[in-house]
Amino acid sequence: MTLLHWLIAASIVALATALAPGFEIDGYTSLVMTALLVGAANVAVRPVIAALPFPVPVIALGLLYLFLDGLLLWLAAVLMPGLALSGPGGLMIAASVAAVGALILYVSSGLRH
Repeated sequence: MTLLHWLIAASIVALATALAPGFEIDGYTSLVMTALLVGAANVAVRPVIAALPFPVPVIALGLLYLFLDGLLLWLAAVLMPGLALSGPGGLMIAASVAAVGALILYVSSGLRH
C-alpha cells in the first residue's frame, strides 16, 4: 500500500467518524491503525471483488462497494480496541461516507484501487 493510499484511507476513516453517529475513534493511534487495516484490506480485496462476475447494475450502483466498506469498517471495529461502533445506523452512515469519500478522493487523485 502506498503512502497516498494510506493517507486517503486515514482521511476517509476520520471523515466517517466525524459524520457518523455511533462510530467513534479514540485518539490518533487508533485512527492510524484503523486506516492501515482498512487501507490494506481495500488494496487486497477490491481487485478480487472487481474481477468477480457480479451483475452490472450491482457494480454500477456501487452497492457492492458500499457493502464491502461496511464490512471492512465493522471488522475494524471488532479488531481495533480504540474504535467503537454502536448500532447498524452508525455503520451504514460510516460505510456510505467511506464509499463516497473513497470515490471522490480516488477519482480526483487519479488513483485506481
